[in-house]
Amino acid sequence: KVFSHGSLKIEQGQQRLILSPLDIDQILTFTEELSEDLYQGRLIIFDIHGHRHVILSLDGDNKYYVETDLRWFRDFVARFFGIEDPD
Repeated sequence: KVFSHGSLKIEQGQQRLILSPLDIDQILTFTEELSEDLYQGRLIIFDIHGHRHVILSLDGDNKYYVETDLRWFRDFVARFFGIEDPD
């Protein structure tokens, strides 16, 4: 995943996708408890076609820090694309 010139380039195997601000419907974060001391969080972009793109995945032993880091990255992505309210 590469942020460049106002777009996000995603390459997975042979597939290549470029998302511009006009392609983005929502930027969301999700956090789940994997075990007693392990949390996983994901930053996900939903495009206007309803496709889900996992942009970032974080693991940590402190739910607060995982959620705080995800919110920071969500806000960064929103600012990069010029989106005022990422939710």
